[in-house]
Amino acid sequence: MILSNINLKENIRFVKFKYPWVYLSSYKKIMYFVTIITTLFFSTICFLYFRNLEYTMYVFVSIGVVSIAFFYYYPFVLKKVFNGKIEKDLPFFLIDLDMKLSIGQEFLLSLKELSKEYDFLGTVFQKIIDNYNKGTSLQKSFREYAEIFDSQDFKRALTQILNIYESGKNFKEKGPLFELAEELINIQTTKTKLYSNKLVMISLFFIAVTAILPALFLVFINIGSIILDLGITPIQLILIFTVLFPCADLVIIFIIFNIMPGFLR
Repeated sequence: MILSNINLKENIRFVKFKYPWVYLSSYKKIMYFVTIITTLFFSTICFLYFRNLEYTMYVFVSIGVVSIAFFYYYPFVLKKVFNGKIEKDLPFFLIDLDMKLSIGQEFLLSLKELSKEYDFLGTVFQKIIDNYNKGTSLQKSFREYAEIFDSQDFKRALTQILNIYESGKNFKEKGPLFELAEELINIQTTKTKLYSNKLVMISLFFIAVTAILPALFLVFINIGSIILDLGITPIQLILIFTVLFPCADLVIIFIIFNIMPGFLR
C-alpha cells in the first residue's frame, strides 16, 4: 500500500490528466529544481540568522526531505481527489443515464447531455466522447479511462455502460444501471459508517498529540530542569514545539485523508 502511494511512475498519470504537458521526466526536473532552490534558500536564511553550521544542516536535510516527499505524494493526492469526485457523482450519473435510455433516447446523445450536467465526471465522459469523434472506438476510450482512474466502482460502471452500448438493449423503468447505482449507494453508506467509527478514535488521538502531549512535555521540562539535568537548549525546545509536534499532527492528518472514502471529500 505504501509503495503504491509513493510510486511516482505509476501515479504520474493523474498529474498528466490535470496538466497534459507534464511527463515523468519533466516532473522530476521540476521536483529537483524546486527542491534545490527551496533547500538553499531556507538553509541560507538559517545560517545567516543562527550562524551555526549544525542547525543549517538540519534545516537543509529537513527541507529537502519534505520537498521530495511533497512531489512524490502530490500525484497520490490527485488520485484520491479525482477518484473521490468520480465516485461521489457516479451513482446519480448512472440513474440519470438509465432514465434517459429507458425512455428510448439515443446512447451517445444521453452521454453528451449528462456530461454537461456533471462537473468532473462530466469532463471525463466528454473526453471519451471527443476521442470517439476523433475516430477512437468507444470501447478503446472506455478502457483507456478505466486504466487512468484506479477506481473499482468507475470500472464497473464503464463495463456496464459499455455492455449496454454493445448489446443495444432497450429497457423500461429500472434498468441495470439503476440497479448498479443502488448498489453503489449502499456501499458508500456502509463505508461512511465505518469511517465515522474510525474517525472518533483518530480524532481523540489527534487532540492528545495537538494539545495534551505538548502541555505534558512542557510541564516535564519545567520540573525536569529543576530535578534533572535534561540539557535541552532553548533552540531545541523551540524546534520541538514548532517542528516535531506539528509534523506529528500532519502525519495524523495524512492518515485521516488516506482512510477517508473518496466520495466524502
